[in-house]
Amino acid sequence: MSIAHPDPGEAVDRAMDVVKACIGPHGFLASPIQNDNYRRIWARDGAIIGLAGLMTGDSEMATALRNTLDTLANNQGPHGEIPSNVDPVSGRVSYGGMTGRVDADLWFVIGYGYRFDAFANILASLLDISTETRRQTVDDFIENDIVPKEIKLLPAFSPVIKPIDKDWEDLQITFSYSFKNRPYEFHNGGLWPMITGFYVADLAGRGKKAQAAEYQAGIHKANALPMDGDPWSFPEYVNGREFRAEGNRLQCWRAAAAIM
Repeated sequence: MSIAHPDPGEAVDRAMDVVKACIGPHGFLASPIQNDNYRRIWARDGAIIGLAGLMTGDSEMATALRNTLDTLANNQGPHGEIPSNVDPVSGRVSYGGMTGRVDADLWFVIGYGYRFDAFANILASLLDISTETRRQTVDDFIENDIVPKEIKLLPAFSPVIKPIDKDWEDLQITFSYSFKNRPYEFHNGGLWPMITGFYVADLAGRGKKAQAAEYQAGIHKANALPMDGDPWSFPEYVNGREFRAEGNRLQCWRAAAAIM
């Protein structure tokens, strides 16, 4: 599949448009699209979008981050737990369903068994926990073993879990609305602009500007992919084998990845 190379300036402008469309009086919505539970204030999404906003210096985004944190704090659970998400319209508060809501694979940096957890390794580098030797090993593995040549984006973990693997049974019962983790989809080999955005920030912080620019271009290419016939879908993720936009459209934290 041939993937177009969008103009970087247009890519950033469109990303800002999506982020601004997700700003409401109670904070950042995960998406302006009314689909499943995306049109809510999420702790995970809001934190990531807010970090991008602080990097831009945009006062409206800084205020939205403050409102996001206030919304979450005002709905804190009886045992101190921060909600997974809050619906500002219905007032519904979720602390997690059958899949849990500690976002272990993203924020608490717990690896997925013997598999390579991309976000965990990136955060270890960003937070200066990793060593230079470890960083170089991770860089080499990402570049040579897990990132496709067609589009420079990172999966959540690698390798892909397939029906013949011992982890497949556990993976099949980990979902809320519907099962999404078929091979090369969603967390199971899907390619994530958000995770890649943190890698861009890490590379740039280590002075690897050229390499960071290559992955930034991958984010722009992903955000520009069409969905339902419309370009610039800002998809939830990109299929890791077919390289098409999948998941929910107009994901705010996908736009945030382009402006980090």
